[in-house]
Amino acid sequence: MARKYSKGSARKVERAMKKRKAGTLKSGRSGKKVTSRKQAIAIGLSEARKEGKKVPKKKTGRKAAKKTTKKTVKRTTRKKSARKTTKRRATKKRKTARKRRGAKSRS
Repeated sequence: MARKYSKGSARKVERAMKKRKAGTLKSGRSGKKVTSRKQAIAIGLSEARKEGKKVPKKKTGRKAAKKTTKKTVKRTTRKKSARKTTKRRATKKRKTARKRRGAKSRS
């Protein structure tokens, strides 16, 4: 069976891992120090891709999008239900307060 990743890309990942261990590996945009193992691997593979080494394509598209939408749907439904209960409580409090005021003014 053929190799998924070329030897050149393996060297890039290895170099990134060594830099991470030494504490000199930094992320591209923010320039922060990378401490995560997964992040170091991702940086190595990204550099290999830029040089044209044999690396499988990044996983993007529908699967990732579906997962995020499910999470966001769950979050929004939770928030809505929480809002409803707080509204109900507030209206109940108002009603009981009105009843009390009414009873005081009658006597």
